[in-house]
Amino acid sequence: MKNAIALILFLALIGGLGFLGWKIFFPDEKAKIVEMLTALDAAADITPGGKPLSKLGAAGELTDFFTKDTKITVNRGPGRKLAIQGKDQLLQAAVGAQNMGAVISVTLKDPVIELGDSDNARVQLTAVANERAAGTPFVQMLDLTLVKSGGDWKISKATTVETFKRLE
Repeated sequence: MKNAIALILFLALIGGLGFLGWKIFFPDEKAKIVEMLTALDAAADITPGGKPLSKLGAAGELTDFFTKDTKITVNRGPGRKLAIQGKDQLLQAAVGAQNMGAVISVTLKDPVIELGDSDNARVQLTAVANERAAGTPFVQMLDLTLVKSGGDWKISKATTVETFKRLE
C-alpha cells in the first residue's frame, strides 16, 4: 500500500515537472507577446545625454519591435494627428525624442491579448509616461496589431484610442 502511494506521488511529481518544463521551453503565444511587451517597455524609456551613436543605438533597439512597414497614428486632440509610416520615420521620431533632453519613463500596463490566426494578434493596453520634470503622468490607451515575423512578434500598427470624442 505504501509503495502504491509512493508510486502515485512520484508519478504526479514527474508529471508536474514535465508540465512546467513544457511551459518553460515551449511557451504559448500569449506568453511570447507579454515577453515582447515587457522588453518594449524597457526599451521605450528616454534618458538624455550620451553620445549620438549611443542615442541612435537606443532608438534602433526601440524600432526592432516594429515591422518595416509599421503604421503609427497618435491622436493629439480634435483634428490633430501624428502619423508615422515605416521604421525609418519611427527611428527619426525616437532620436528626436531622445534629443529633447527630458527624462521620460514609459510603462505598458494591463495588456488584453486577442490571438487571431497563427501569425497575427491584437493587443489593447494602457501606456503611462512619466516625465520627471512634469510630475504628472500622461496616460493613453493603445490599440496594437501584431504580426509574427521570423518567430518573433512585431508591431505592424499602433493607434492611440480616443477615449472621449464629440458626437457629430
